[in-house]
Amino acid sequence: MRYRPAVLGSPLLATVAVAGACRAIAGIDGDLRYGPADAGVDAKTKDAGSDVELPDAAACPAGSPEVLFHVTSAGLGPIFVTDAAVYVEVVRESAKATPLSSSPYSGLVTCPKSGCSERPETVVDSSQAGAKGQWGGATLAQGGVYFSTSSLSPVTSKGDSGSPQDAGSISLLAATTATPTMIRGGLGDPFSLAVAGDTLYWVDDPQWMSFNTVGNWRVFRCTLPSCDDAAPFMTGTSVETYGLYVDSANVYVEVADPASGMATLYACAKDAACGGAPMTALGNLSPPSNTWPTDPLLGGDAFASDGTDVFWGDANDYQIVKVVRGAASPPVLAFLNLSVAGMAVDATYVYWALQATGAIQRTRKDGLWPPTTWQNVVCAAGTISNVAVDGRDVYFETVDGFDATVWRAPLPGP
Repeated sequence: MRYRPAVLGSPLLATVAVAGACRAIAGIDGDLRYGPADAGVDAKTKDAGSDVELPDAAACPAGSPEVLFHVTSAGLGPIFVTDAAVYVEVVRESAKATPLSSSPYSGLVTCPKSGCSERPETVVDSSQAGAKGQWGGATLAQGGVYFSTSSLSPVTSKGDSGSPQDAGSISLLAATTATPTMIRGGLGDPFSLAVAGDTLYWVDDPQWMSFNTVGNWRVFRCTLPSCDDAAPFMTGTSVETYGLYVDSANVYVEVADPASGMATLYACAKDAACGGAPMTALGNLSPPSNTWPTDPLLGGDAFASDGTDVFWGDANDYQIVKVVRGAASPPVLAFLNLSVAGMAVDATYVYWALQATGAIQRTRKDGLWPPTTWQNVVCAAGTISNVAVDGRDVYFETVDGFDATVWRAPLPGP
């Protein structure tokens, strides 16, 4: 099937049919925008100049995914893929969890892309941060994997209180070494890391583990590789900060309101520190539950960034959206009918996993496919929690109770 998209901005007034269900509607900066056909909004459009080949949305790729490794009695966090290996956060482990059986909570494991003969190698065990070590988070950058740990007392139930200490640190596991190097210490509780160019960002929320005490979260940034100039960048009041994302111009942090149970995505321009007044980019979000990620069905809204744009898996309206700071109606890339469990992006596509069906799908992130059209990458894989891509393969996790498996499957052709 071929489709000729419309681009906003022409003085000509026209209506663009999209599979009988959608049409282009007004947007921002000449990007493509789509909405329901009954939205009652006329669009100014112009011919994009060429036809676009649409995929068969009902087709499933040939072949089956292959297992890279299993982890028992534990949940898995985000996946990071380098040229040679796969890194995965292991989270909320029990005393019987493998491969980090001695760790009270979590860490980072790795496995060659070819697969692990027995079990993945432990790269970081959070107990290395102290007797009550806490894993913070990780992010992939050109130089390797940056990760954070702290020595806060782990909280096992709502109402428990941690004991903040200035023992948090951020380290780098360089692509050419097997031993991590600490680049910044003396922090509170650093987590949700992101790297953009030569700048490292992270959330530091010393009271995030004390659910009954409202504290001030702060987003820090520093210049790599030394990180000597670390300083606060954004500040706000909350006890539940969940994610940090960066695009070409902005830094975003997802913050939950304990009273309402909803979350907000705040934004701050990179070229100006926001202090205590960051801008609201998205509101009324669904935050992850306290059992996430061991129960990805309660994962809330999903986000992914390619460093240029941030994409949002809307858990309330079941759609994939490109985040545009200050936009009243951000562009919708895909209309779905199920919640998204995880997202990833590459040079051309944005990917998502459907929680209920176990499918991984994708659409063009430039909006050249109508939002009622997408492509299946994996079909009926099970309960999927996280997704990553490397341009050749898709990597994903499935969970079964407290057991988890990491898989790999080839991507369809362009």
